[in-house]
Amino acid sequence: MTTIAWADVLGASATETTLTIHTCPRQGEGTRKLRTLVAKSDDTTLLAHFAIATHFLARFGWAPERSLDDMLHATPAPRKCLVLINPIGGSGKSEAMFESVRGFFDAASIDVTTQCTEYAGHATEIGRTLDLTAFDFVVCVGGDGLASEVVQGLMRRLDWHDAIRFPFGLIPGGSGNGLTQSLTKLLGEAFEPENCAYLIVKGAPQPIDMMTARNAEQETFYSFLSLAWAFVADVDLESETYRFLGGARFTMASVAKILSWKRWHGTLSYLPIEADESSESGFWESNPTPSGSAPQLDLLHDISAPVPTHWKTIEGPYSFFWATSAALPSSDCHLAPGAHINDGYIHIIAAPENLSMVAQTQLLLGLDTGAHIEYPFVHVIKTRAYQLRRTDTNYVSIDGERLGGETIQVQMHKGLGRVMCLPLPAQT
Repeated sequence: MTTIAWADVLGASATETTLTIHTCPRQGEGTRKLRTLVAKSDDTTLLAHFAIATHFLARFGWAPERSLDDMLHATPAPRKCLVLINPIGGSGKSEAMFESVRGFFDAASIDVTTQCTEYAGHATEIGRTLDLTAFDFVVCVGGDGLASEVVQGLMRRLDWHDAIRFPFGLIPGGSGNGLTQSLTKLLGEAFEPENCAYLIVKGAPQPIDMMTARNAEQETFYSFLSLAWAFVADVDLESETYRFLGGARFTMASVAKILSWKRWHGTLSYLPIEADESSESGFWESNPTPSGSAPQLDLLHDISAPVPTHWKTIEGPYSFFWATSAALPSSDCHLAPGAHINDGYIHIIAAPENLSMVAQTQLLLGLDTGAHIEYPFVHVIKTRAYQLRRTDTNYVSIDGERLGGETIQVQMHKGLGRVMCLPLPAQT
């Protein structure tokens, strides 16, 4: 007798004499693979009813108080999703990657519309003009940069307060896949395209933190992942030279940067937790009907004014600076152990001193396991708002995109956006 966990069931389909149940159990090292179970009967009506009930239970879970008749009348119409594909992301195989997991969407009876981005910023334009009533969610097949473009578009709309709650899912087809790394780690799934597709089709919209970053030049950027400066930003942005290497491009750029012996000059100021008297409730709990053209930045001072006296300041030079809302903002980088994508905090990992090549290498090697936070030269800061004032002309990297300006301010908005995945575990 075959036993099937409801967690592995995606849906079912029926013909006149056959019921097919679509599942995706874990195989080998945890990668999920599509499988089917077939049952035969001459009772066409019974098969159709079983298919509907299976879809209901696969999507909403076991509900002992619901009868079969309830399920037959309560099952909603098939979901619709827009799949955006960056054809040149990572090693340029995003289109083939999505085709390899399209069966997960078919098995869950999700109607798919695909569209390839054609130029830089195309996904931002799509997000800005998208008919939100035509789809239930959007799936980004590429790196973090593709999803970031969509978020910028959603936040540039007049109805941003509705648009930013439009859910997005990710299938890793790029070279920077920090959000999918964090989600799969949190949910105990293998970091594979199949598992990411599974989390989307079996999932539902879950809250995700987002940050507003602004500079003195009136540029504003919205981030769901991280802001990097100094060593990390240079590696991230300069690694485009090695794009043909896929994920290995970061290793190549890191080696080159260590050997360059470069240092970065700037000042970090931040709101310490002990001085943060504002509410820690989620954005929508505090702002059920937000007004204005963007989320309020009530924790930030005027960018041209002195830093508030209750903030703390750390002077440079800096060898390392990375601020994140996720535990793993990049592939194989356990930057902020304990960070949660909806805990409402920014986690800053910084080394405000001239590190030797040995210490710099130690720090980078420690990122693989999170051991770097134990080194005495590494500062670990938890905050909801900060300011970075730089005396160099280097860019910062926000979710893989450039942002200039001498001074940058960032504020966290807890649970502002929504991502498609299974329910996230409780924070500890």
